[in-house]
Amino acid sequence: MKSNSSIFRALRDVFFCIQPSICLFLTLPGTVLSQNILDKAGNPTATPLVAFSLRQLSSAYTGKAIQVRRSSDNTLQDIGFTPAGDLDTVVLKSFVGNGDGYVNIWYDQSGNGLHAVQANIALQPTIMVAGSINRDNGKPSVYTYGGTGFLYYGPINQLNGSRQVTRMEVTRSRSDNFGIIEGLGRFQLDLQLFPKQVMVQFEDGNITIGRTVDTTTLLMSINSVRDDRASKLYVNTVLAGTNTTSLLTLFAPDTGFIGVRFDHSFDNAGPGAFSETILFNSVLSDADRQAINCNENSYYSLGLASCTTLPIIIHSFTGRRVNETSLLAWTTAMESNSDRFEVERSANGSTWTKIGQTAAAGNSNTTLNYQFTDAAPLQNETGLYYRLKLVDKDGKNRYSGVVLIKPVENLTITPQLNRIVPNPFRGDIEIVCTVPASGVVEVQLQDMTGATLVRRSYTAIKGDNVFKLTAPDQLPGGTYLVRVVQEGTAVIGKVIKQ
Repeated sequence: MKSNSSIFRALRDVFFCIQPSICLFLTLPGTVLSQNILDKAGNPTATPLVAFSLRQLSSAYTGKAIQVRRSSDNTLQDIGFTPAGDLDTVVLKSFVGNGDGYVNIWYDQSGNGLHAVQANIALQPTIMVAGSINRDNGKPSVYTYGGTGFLYYGPINQLNGSRQVTRMEVTRSRSDNFGIIEGLGRFQLDLQLFPKQVMVQFEDGNITIGRTVDTTTLLMSINSVRDDRASKLYVNTVLAGTNTTSLLTLFAPDTGFIGVRFDHSFDNAGPGAFSETILFNSVLSDADRQAINCNENSYYSLGLASCTTLPIIIHSFTGRRVNETSLLAWTTAMESNSDRFEVERSANGSTWTKIGQTAAAGNSNTTLNYQFTDAAPLQNETGLYYRLKLVDKDGKNRYSGVVLIKPVENLTITPQLNRIVPNPFRGDIEIVCTVPASGVVEVQLQDMTGATLVRRSYTAIKGDNVFKLTAPDQLPGGTYLVRVVQEGTAVIGKVIKQ
């Protein structure tokens, strides 16, 4: 463990924008441990860099939730979780009494020990005011106050040289005035809440994505994805937009803030409410992001339609030819109230026939694997199309993407673009493509001048794959190009935006 003086020297440059008196109160970060899987928060495959919440996110985490200072005598006490994983509000209320409770430390559940701290008692956010626990949608919440109440965590060394960060928050503004309520480092990932706009600033140069909402004072799930030429903002699971501007790399040591941003001005930092905030030093897969979002929706009662319709999240769906049969394989990242998977087959991609079904788990927060084998012969070079009908116990259903299986001997040395559906499209499109070898494939959406609007990389298997792209909400109607590239060889198709 470093001494107090060496820690301060390491962070001196990081905190150049903060008054020196604040830096003197720096609390030492905890010992770095092994990273925890967030099995109680949707069970993503990725491990977090930091994870702050007033509920238990990982069964591997055995520490406390927050350290609270009570106003009556400035005594500190750690507050933990109930056996069900909720904040122990009974202990909290007994400790604070009829006064105010301030957050001195918000403990990091990731296992990295990067706790969010504020040892300056004049700048601590609250968990209780006048004997009442801060609550949003019935759950406890940390209330920040801009320049007069915020937390910070670090030093973060893991982001050095990287452009990729995913931050997932359950938060809201507590004011109709402009406020910046969360930030990360000098090349920011700043969350800004206007009265009716959610905006993320990705860099000092004001590279932003924003979305208009009815109000920012309601609890929301906000996902900010910082990725070179593919930065994204999701609000309540809906893609708000994509920014294709190239980003600068981050550098260590870095610092995160809850309540203000790194180069904050106290006058412009509005009050916010935080239920949880999780940071990943990677770009999450769609399956991981959706699994966390739907778990947040269930716990915090966010009312997200995309999660309440049918909460079965398909992590992957693939098919290949094995011993003259078609072997289909799929995994689920989360299941709730699921009943079965009906397997459908088509010779032309438009007329479908049910050929069998597989029972689903019912309820699960872990990754589950399924398989189905079809002995039907491949009658021609076109091959066979397959899809899954996901059915829950209430009879609700939806479909997976489409897998096309072709004879292996028909593979060429270049990618083959089989189908783009739907075409014309409004939002998401699926590209059915045959690739000659397993490896990285890049899929691009371009305008007719060749300018790339969306760029995504996938790990493909030899043979048939389905790649999914989400077009920016503001994309105007017209004709666009879909370009699939593997090892310098490309195939191009046209698609129409309605």
